[in-house]
Amino acid sequence: MWNLIPADSSFNSKKGDKLPNFETYFDSFYNLQTNGIDTIKSLTPNNKFLQDYLHIFPDLKVNKQKYKEVVKPLLTIAHNNGFQYLQ
Repeated sequence: MWNLIPADSSFNSKKGDKLPNFETYFDSFYNLQTNGIDTIKSLTPNNKFLQDYLHIFPDLKVNKQKYKEVVKPLLTIAHNNGFQYLQ
């Protein structure tokens, strides 16, 4: 989740390879992703970037619950593979 958003370098170095707390960061992450998708759809609707979202949102209509269902298990998998959560 961290690598999908721009972050200030000072914060980026503090977090290391720790995972974000889902409840703390998901809403902001979702809003940033939604704004990005909407902006690209309106400015350059044929942009290849949008293809990255088609497996989640085939019609490119972003749904918060669906996005949660995709992102949260990825964090769990990373945690199960030894990554710790940022405290």
